[in-house]
Amino acid sequence: MRESLPGPFEVFLMERSRGNASFLVSHVFPGGKLESVDNVYAQNHLENHHWSNFASAAIRETAEEIGVFLVENTQGLVPNMEEATSLCAQLRAGSDFYEILSEKALSPAFSMLSPFAWWITPEIEPRRYDTRFFLALMPPQDIDLDPSEASGGTWFAPSDALAAFERGEIFLLPPTSTCLEVLACATSLNDASNLAHFETAICPQVALDANGNPMLVIPGDSCYEGGPRVPTTRTRFYIPTK
Repeated sequence: MRESLPGPFEVFLMERSRGNASFLVSHVFPGGKLESVDNVYAQNHLENHHWSNFASAAIRETAEEIGVFLVENTQGLVPNMEEATSLCAQLRAGSDFYEILSEKALSPAFSMLSPFAWWITPEIEPRRYDTRFFLALMPPQDIDLDPSEASGGTWFAPSDALAAFERGEIFLLPPTSTCLEVLACATSLNDASNLAHFETAICPQVALDANGNPMLVIPGDSCYEGGPRVPTTRTRFYIPTK
């Protein structure tokens, strides 16, 4: 997230590369897979929070995918633009993220992350994802997209991203559009973190609408069975087949 005018803030969405089989041409938040190295780092350096390994993965993936380093030195300072560019060059040259941090006496800046949402894919999906979303304020660095991960990226006011989705200009997966809808209600960066719904997982269910069309529904929809309501107006998602 970053402050903007007329404000109050924008979020960064990257367009997944067409060669990425998971989310073809979707606009998504930076992120990726939890790796064993994230678990090891969290176990060795963090208190035993139930989301600490996910936070480690989020920081690593953000660096790998968009070249933004949510890390800090021993004085609690985050890399500036020049330092982040140098770190990104090392990373893109094949160096291991955690080895770079150790070499530079840096550590993940967990205080920069705010837990926001938790989603799990529907049970009928052949690929299942257990995904945690975090908010983070953009440090004084530049976006440097990895072309193997993204074909582009844009800063959006949450409401503008949703409007572009409604016009068919971009495609948003249900977790992304729901997070954006919640964020669109925030009046400030601080207010955004107060809207978090992180403690209960959202697991969409498949249902049929009145015309027999299949759809995904989330808690709060009349077709959803159980679960606390998600604080959004959109509760139904029709996923295009092409």
